[in-house]
This record gives sequence, C-alpha cells and structure tokens, in this order.
Amino acid sequence: MAVWRIGVSYASQIFGRVAVVSSFPTHVFHQRSRGYASEPISLTSLKRGTGGRSSFNGLIVTVFGAPGYLGRHIITHLGRVGAQVIVPYRGDPYFVRDLKVMGDLGQILFCPFHLEDEEAIKKSMRFSNVAINCMGKFNSTHNFTHEAVNVEGAARVARLSKEMGVERFVHISALSQSPNPERFVWKPSEFRRTKALGEKAVLNERPDAIIFRPADIWGSSDHFLCYYASRERRCVLGTKLRVALWKRGQNTVKQPVYVGDLARGIVNSLTMPDSPGKIYEAVGPHRYRLDDLVKWIIFNCRYLPRELSISRLDPWFL
Repeated sequence: MAVWRIGVSYASQIFGRVAVVSSFPTHVFHQRSRGYASEPISLTSLKRGTGGRSSFNGLIVTVFGAPGYLGRHIITHLGRVGAQVIVPYRGDPYFVRDLKVMGDLGQILFCPFHLEDEEAIKKSMRFSNVAINCMGKFNSTHNFTHEAVNVEGAARVARLSKEMGVERFVHISALSQSPNPERFVWKPSEFRRTKALGEKAVLNERPDAIIFRPADIWGSSDHFLCYYASRERRCVLGTKLRVALWKRGQNTVKQPVYVGDLARGIVNSLTMPDSPGKIYEAVGPHRYRLDDLVKWIIFNCRYLPRELSISRLDPWFL
C-alpha cells in the first residue's frame, strides 16, 4: 500500500511511503502459504512412475555384500523395477563405482560400513524397508573368519534390521548347509557348518526372515564353471589332458542355478505377501553328474583335441 503526499519532494515521498508501510502490523506481510501434513510422510509411500528403471516403486533396499557376484545381479534387478538401493561397502569406493550404472541417476547410493560397527550398519538401514544379506565367507582369513561373517555378522545384521524397523529381511544361506557335515580328508567343511549356524542365528533374531538356499550358482564370470575351466584344475601329460575330481566325479551330483533366475526370485519375494518366514531352496531345472559336467566344460572351452582323462583326487583308501 502506497501513500503519496502532495507538495513534497520525491525523496520525502519515498521516505514517507516507507514510514507508512512500516506502521502496518507485521503479521499482514509475513503470512505463509506453506501447508504441513497432519501425519509424517513416509518416503516409501511416495511411489511414482510406471514401475520401470526411472520410477520409484516404494522399496528402499539395503544390500549387504552387494559388490559380490550375487549382490550385483540383485542390484540390477532392483534397478529395473524402480527400487532405491543402498550399498554398504568396505574399502576403496573405486571398487564399487561400477554399481552406479545399474540404476537411474541417484537410484544407487553408497554408504561406508564395517561389519563390526553397529552404528554404520544402522545408518545404512535408516530409511530402508527391506534389507538383503548376501555376505558370506568361503575361506577363513585373519580379519574375517567363518564364524565372524557367516554366523555373528549375519545375526548382527538381522538384529539391527529389526531394531531399525526394517519390514523384510532376506538372508542368503547355502543348499549344502549342515550343522554336522561329514568329514572328507582332515575335517568337516567349516563353510557348511557355519552357514547352518548362521541361518539358525538369523531365525532366532527374526523369525519372519526370508531364507534362500541356493545351489551352485553359474553365469557369466562365475565361480563354478570358471573354476573347473581354470588352468589350475587341469594338467597336460603328453597327449592327455587330466582333470582330478573326488571319486572321479561319479559320486557327485550338481544341480546349478542360473544367477539371473536366483536374483529375480529374491526380488520377487520382496513383494509376495506370504514369503516372510519361508525357506526357499533354489536349484536349477536339471541334475548333472560332476564328471559329465566337467567334460562338457572342457569341450566348450576348446581344450581338445587332447584326450580328456578324469583322474581320482581322493586317496585310494577313502
């Protein structure tokens, strides 16, 4: 509102205008048009888009062990359906930077953590409604033993996910898990034993946890087919190419599962209403004897025309 005085200079009119305006009640000029919600808004309820890569389907998923072989495939499928993904990582960020392109811009977020740091684990699940534990240890090391990762670490993540209010928790176990595995040469498999103990510890913390027991996982650059195709697994003696297998591979049966099918099944379980508390054994559609499978691998790797010979790896008295 402007009030102009007649017969005074322009400057005095301006000052007079300011004086008149300043005499008005201040609340008239400081009213806010911003509205506040009566209830707090949950980030997971802000769904948008058609459900594809550039959408948001309401899932905020923390994937532990995402830099691993299975974890990166899970992130790929989560990115396709429009889920927000949080990747806890340890070490140099350089080793997880390739995971950024598995989702749209800002869809894949990173959070540094350590398996023994509970505050860092809580921070990575602060806004999540789903947590997936893909962490596992095949070989024990000085810093991370089988017990520390497969049992204590899995139980710790399950307990903290419940404390942070995470709605669904998925734990990746192993099909060969057993609390009392049989002894082969020196001692039973620590991997199989600790996987069974870790599964039990997770269910004690969260009875509604979703457990997956995958068989041997195969795919591009895997640790199953590439293991038997590696140079360390074969030996050339004269005109023969020898591969050593336990009992010549005739007593071992494999039913490998494709990594893409396993990742798709894990992602589908996040939205199924009856999946909490269930245990899924993920296997492939066909069963193979190990010696036949190794022969097929050697043939497709074009290691022939040398004659292939499957030799015994185990001692004759076992």
